[in-house]
Amino acid sequence: MATLMKVELAKEVAKKANVSQEVAKTVIDATIESIKEHIAADDKITLKEFGRFEKRHRAEKSITNILDGGKQTLPAYDVLGFKSVVRF
Repeated sequence: MATLMKVELAKEVAKKANVSQEVAKTVIDATIESIKEHIAADDKITLKEFGRFEKRHRAEKSITNILDGGKQTLPAYDVLGFKSVVRF
């Protein structure tokens, strides 16, 4: 299994869309930025035949430090969630 970096993705998109690699990278960057902005605004983004992006909230929780056994509180935070509709 390989990890595809943005540069390689831009090369593939450029080839498939018959555009320059620079244009493909600009489109990928704009797409990622738009997704971030909408998720920050609590919007859900659904891409038909791909999946759904959404903000997911993780509640505050108490954890134990394994080094000294002390209790700590992990504050609440939000994460980016993705649910794929594609089966592999």
